[in-house]
Amino acid sequence: MIKCQFCKADARNSFFCDGCSKVLPICWDDMFSALGMSVDFDLDMASLRHNYYQRLERLHPDSFNQASEEERRLAQEYSAFLNGAYNALRQPWTRAEYMLNLIGPDHAVDRKVDQSLLLEVMEWREQMESLGHEGFIELQEKAVIREIEMLGKFKLFISANNWIEAWGVIAQFRFLKRFMDDLSKFI
Repeated sequence: MIKCQFCKADARNSFFCDGCSKVLPICWDDMFSALGMSVDFDLDMASLRHNYYQRLERLHPDSFNQASEEERRLAQEYSAFLNGAYNALRQPWTRAEYMLNLIGPDHAVDRKVDQSLLLEVMEWREQMESLGHEGFIELQEKAVIREIEMLGKFKLFISANNWIEAWGVIAQFRFLKRFMDDLSKFI
């Protein structure tokens, strides 16, 4: 429980003081709880979206035109935090990395990229030099299939609480993502 900075009352609500109804400072430990979600990779996207818009509606800075400067500042901070949290959690890889960072530090910093992925991406890069538009689309489809396979592996590792291997999948995806970003320039 936190104390309201305006009236010093105990505040149970994470947005507004129960005593004076003023905006409270941000008090969440993580983005998941800010949006009313449990820390889980498999989020219900409809619930995430609903919770985001519900909170944003209550805390949008435009709703605080008549409030004190401090409350307007807090509402602005909330909006920025909620926007960042929503954008991060709705993307599977940013959600995965954020979730693992809550659990512990990045254990994949010095990991080598899987040899088969390395060779496959090297081969794709060589093919890029002689491809037309349809060839680029085909390479993109192959990369997306590889990404889906990685998501499946990631889910298996986190369900087994195997954080080190989960970080390894994140490292693999970072490598694949660089290729996908380069490829998108040609499509």
